[in-house]
Amino acid sequence: MQARTKVNFRLDKYRVIVISIAFFLVFDLGVLILNFYISSQIKGDAIAVNLAGRQRMLSQRMVKALHEIQDSTLTGISAAASIRELHQTFDLFDNTLHSFHLGGQTTGGNGEPVILNQVSSPHGVDAIKEALTIWLPFREKLLTILQASPQALPALLPETIAYARDNNIALLESMNTLTSDLEDVAASKANRLRTIQTIGIFLALGNFFLIVFHFLRQMRVRDRAIELAKQETDEILGTVNEGLFLIDANFNIGSQYSAQMESILGETSLAGKNFLDILKQRVSETVVNLSRDYLKLLFEGRVKEKLVANLNPLREVQYKADLTNTYAHSKFLDFSFNRVVERDGIKHILVTANDITQKVILMKELEKSELNNMIQIELLLGVLKVSPAVLKEFIDKTEFELHGINRMLKNHTHYAHRQTLQEIFAVVHTIKGNAAVINMNLFEQRMHEFEEAITTILERNQNIIGQDFLSLAIKLESSLQLVDIVHAFLERIFEINREFSTDNHHSILSVGDFEKLAQRISHDKGKKVILDYHGFNPDLIPTDKQSPIRDIVLQLLRNSVVHGIEAPGERRQANKEETGHITLTTLSAGADVNVVLRDDGRGIDIKTIRKRAIDSGMWSAEEITAWDDNELIGLIFEDGFSTADNTDRDAGRGIGMSAVKRTLKSIGGKLDISFEPGQYCEFRISVPA
Repeated sequence: MQARTKVNFRLDKYRVIVISIAFFLVFDLGVLILNFYISSQIKGDAIAVNLAGRQRMLSQRMVKALHEIQDSTLTGISAAASIRELHQTFDLFDNTLHSFHLGGQTTGGNGEPVILNQVSSPHGVDAIKEALTIWLPFREKLLTILQASPQALPALLPETIAYARDNNIALLESMNTLTSDLEDVAASKANRLRTIQTIGIFLALGNFFLIVFHFLRQMRVRDRAIELAKQETDEILGTVNEGLFLIDANFNIGSQYSAQMESILGETSLAGKNFLDILKQRVSETVVNLSRDYLKLLFEGRVKEKLVANLNPLREVQYKADLTNTYAHSKFLDFSFNRVVERDGIKHILVTANDITQKVILMKELEKSELNNMIQIELLLGVLKVSPAVLKEFIDKTEFELHGINRMLKNHTHYAHRQTLQEIFAVVHTIKGNAAVINMNLFEQRMHEFEEAITTILERNQNIIGQDFLSLAIKLESSLQLVDIVHAFLERIFEINREFSTDNHHSILSVGDFEKLAQRISHDKGKKVILDYHGFNPDLIPTDKQSPIRDIVLQLLRNSVVHGIEAPGERRQANKEETGHITLTTLSAGADVNVVLRDDGRGIDIKTIRKRAIDSGMWSAEEITAWDDNELIGLIFEDGFSTADNTDRDAGRGIGMSAVKRTLKSIGGKLDISFEPGQYCEFRISVPA
């Protein structure tokens, strides 16, 4: 009986609260169901409003595409891109308008399919009817354009463009009317939703007052619990190793923060101080500005917190340990930010700060060690594929050339910056070509990056200053370090060779290297090439001229594969075999020796050279027009002149043939060129025997 009496007493005590909560749940559930139903309708209306607005943009894009197609037909430029644009906008506009008219599926703004309900409001129906009246004739004309051949476009475009010009404004107005009507429908549903929410709030408030009295007597107990919780919070904040604190919308630090926070930030009495003002003294101005923008974004709450986490500019930020003007004494801090969401919005952001200096130092050391290991492994793999004699010749020559670049960087004058850069470019390009031949990919990549850095400076079209050379000096130092590593490998290789081999001879004019280069470039370019070198005898070439001849042949071979040999499809159209042929021969010619490289490609295109010369702006159109073919051919040996459409590691810089010219001059040689358009091109190198 005692147990039963106790239970009845507790039920009597909480009966009012239980009934009040039950009523609240009923009210809340009803409001939630209505909210869900109306919100889903509003969501659909919002999608419809966006797509109606998109219709206006699509009509403009179609008209723009028509004009671009007309311009392309007049100038002879391919209109394929503009036709694709017209096709896409046409399909999207037509499908969306049909969906508004009868209901159905179309493509949403994010590219995903969406379902549109049939527009049923009177104004919306009228707007769609008006749009269809204009669109259907326009649709037929556009279909004719899209299905027409390129030759028929000039005759069809004027009528379609004229129709678009006369009716586009009316079409836009009908879409504006539809958009406004859809917005009004959505607004009415939103007002209905607010009314339901207001009623729900009042019902909830009435229910709330029923239970307030029962909670008042428990306030003292709760206050005591709050005091106990605050005490526990203070104990936690005093013992955690992380820095924890709150900032408000003005970026001011709250009154409660962890004990470690002052040590981490290097500041005392943080309560009320502005977080950004502290950062201004410790990090760069750029980081401060980015931090301000990032925190504003978090407080606005328009984007999801996780989606913008990667924008946090205070991840692993370098932080001054004192207030000196340098980062000589600095540490690395990591800040993370989490919104504190309250009923009336985001009032605070919880900031967590950690001193990760030791972690960053260890990571940098690990990355440096891994990078060095990777470089050494890649170099070692490359070294093992090359004959030691060839590799030694390459590395000795590369070291000599790099030291030459170093002298250029040190001794260049203010008035010769551009000329110095062009000379350095020629040397770098030669090293890259030599590296490609023997598959020293890391050297080739470093030299390609060197070229990119020089090109960036040259293409600025501004006065070049000495400061621009600092980045080149860094790349030069990195390249010399690679040379040192290879030297160490070579020393060990030669030690092993002396123990296990007596024959280390390998000519630097190895035709195998030439063939590897030809096959690598032809593969990259999607071409088929056979190098015939049976008539090539390197012994005819004087020893002191073999290295320069090798550089020249490499560049001419590269030039033949890139510019001379056609792609298989082009060769078939010219009634040629798909595979191009390049022959390399040596001939004795009295006191001279000739090295001849001949390909059966497209020859030299004088018209293309003339056009590129005029387009380059280096010469006037009047000058170029007055030049004969020999003078035009001579342009391919000028610095910066190229007929390649794109720049890659094998062409487009306009430096390879100028390097050939310089090398020939240095050994007292000469070069004769003969060609027949569409049939062949032959380079004949003559040097004293």
